[in-house]
Amino acid sequence: MNALVRLASLACAACFALTVSAREDGGSDELPVYDSAHAERFIEINAHAGIGLSAVLQNYGSVIDNISDFFFSPGVLMRAGLDVRFNIRNSFGLGTGIDFGINNSRYAMSIVTDGGSSINSLYVTNHYYVATVPVYISFRFNAGRSMTWSVDPGWYFGKGLGGHSTLSGYTSGENSLGQPLVTHTSYKHHYYNSDRPFVNTVKSFDHGPRLALGLMFKRHVTFAVVGQLSAFNLATRCSTLPVKYRHATVCFQFGYTF
Repeated sequence: MNALVRLASLACAACFALTVSAREDGGSDELPVYDSAHAERFIEINAHAGIGLSAVLQNYGSVIDNISDFFFSPGVLMRAGLDVRFNIRNSFGLGTGIDFGINNSRYAMSIVTDGGSSINSLYVTNHYYVATVPVYISFRFNAGRSMTWSVDPGWYFGKGLGGHSTLSGYTSGENSLGQPLVTHTSYKHHYYNSDRPFVNTVKSFDHGPRLALGLMFKRHVTFAVVGQLSAFNLATRCSTLPVKYRHATVCFQFGYTF
């Protein structure tokens, strides 16, 4: 999660620096920062693609017994889609669209049993596909004669399209003769709504807050930082464990507005 915050902060700082630079160049003297005039174009369509990080916010370390080590890391996110913006004013509009994403994450843990005589080391990788539909309000600000800055708060609705979790486990202990013994097990199950998950499976429907910060150059070329966070617990089929599990993503998107 810290990696997501750092990347988003750096991107926001870069957007702010570009905005200040454009204003200091004097290119926006003839344009108000917030243009409340009637929209010159009612509909804009933006095609975009991007790369970022996908993570899972969970509480495994506090609810699974006998954990000695735990590590959860984000993975690469790839996303592409279309946005449609309905301009009410030059600097205000409503938007929606659809995105398709490939998400990844992984975690590892060690569980000590039998009074410390047996150690289970588990490595899990998640790879899953999701479609999301955002609904948002869009505010635009003139940052230069040929550049605008946008802030788009809203909500997203997501549907898991498939994917899998792959588990590799190593158990170290002793056999009946007191000799060291290591056994290996592995299996793969569906990421969404699996019948045999290791800790929990994941609900396929998701929704939550979304925020996009972007720049548009020459009224066509766009760059945006988009963050999304699940609003509710996605964990299911987790036996009696009070597992909490939510998705979090940050994506850096480049696009073209028609």
